[in-house]
Amino acid sequence: ISIDDIQAGEDILQYNTDTLKYLFTSPGLDPKEQRVIEALNFSPDKRLTQTQISGLFDRNLKAFQLGMVKQGLIEKDMITLEQVPSPDSIGRATEYWVLK
Repeated sequence: ISIDDIQAGEDILQYNTDTLKYLFTSPGLDPKEQRVIEALNFSPDKRLTQTQISGLFDRNLKAFQLGMVKQGLIEKDMITLEQVPSPDSIGRATEYWVLK
């Protein structure tokens, strides 16, 4: 093992430590908002549909509560919304919550 290997390992450890601090100590987030941010962070494209977000809570959140979580994250400038039209242009658009 070379000095460069040790330095690379230390860099990876620091990155992981910084990521965990960000995920688990985000200021001003309530537990529901934190759960959404964590899920978005681990999503491959950093976005989830509103249905997927609802699934994080086993579909036990009322629409009003989910709307409050969404609004809180928008106001904290942590997410944006993306509307994707349905492929057949007949159904309603899919709404994605996208991590900034």
